[in-house]
Amino acid sequence: MDRQGHYRTIGRDERAYRSFVPTPLQDIHLEMDEEMQTLLAQAHERLKNRNLSDMDALQKEEVENSMNLVYGEKKSLALAFFETDDKEDKEDKKRKLDEQNLLQATRFAVERMQKLPISSRLLKDVHWVMMQGEHNERKYPGEMRTSPIWLGTKDDTLATAPFIPPVYEDMAKSIADLENYIHYEEQTDALIMAALIHYQFEMIHPFIDGNGRIGRLLTLLFLMDRNVIQQPVLSLSKNLMSSSFKYFTNIASVEVSGTYEKWVKYFLQQLH
Repeated sequence: MDRQGHYRTIGRDERAYRSFVPTPLQDIHLEMDEEMQTLLAQAHERLKNRNLSDMDALQKEEVENSMNLVYGEKKSLALAFFETDDKEDKEDKKRKLDEQNLLQATRFAVERMQKLPISSRLLKDVHWVMMQGEHNERKYPGEMRTSPIWLGTKDDTLATAPFIPPVYEDMAKSIADLENYIHYEEQTDALIMAALIHYQFEMIHPFIDGNGRIGRLLTLLFLMDRNVIQQPVLSLSKNLMSSSFKYFTNIASVEVSGTYEKWVKYFLQQLH
């Protein structure tokens, strides 16, 4: 089995496309060198010494930064000049609603975890809360996708897109494998597991939309579940946004070459 996962061809002739199938995390064995051990110790120390005096403000800040990754931190001057006030108002209203939804979904998830383990059911419930609003109606709130999606430009198709996440049957198995890893892996440090879980969820992309937000929230929920943090508060979205080029480069490197160690080292440095 390829460490980085593999692609398989779906369909025939001009309709054929290649979708990605990630390797189960249970089959990934990391090389823990001195650098990774140092970064791991430093990450634990940072999380232990965080100033959490204003929990509500920190939680709202994480939500806002998570939405910045969706909408973009700032609109370019050129775009703002050509947009009409009406279009700007609509975008602002959508963003504000999505921010409110994400904050509500975060609080809902924490409460829901008192009764449910981290699972597909929990993530679907959280996704439903997060994707409320007329502009999200076609994004199947609370449902994992059954059709293929692709990541690329708006002009791409299944045949031309640079990345196609697992098709439904592979996605369902990958999500089940991820759940098992979350619940039954006991030998690996929680912060390293968080890095691997974040990567794996991004590659699976189980929802039509909102995968980034759910994936970042999943990291917080997992660390809460392992008692590393007590509340869903980290500067994760802010740190990923400020190093977005390295973020996507390191994810792509795992997909192409199986460089999980490089990804984990990068991710550990983003935990504050």
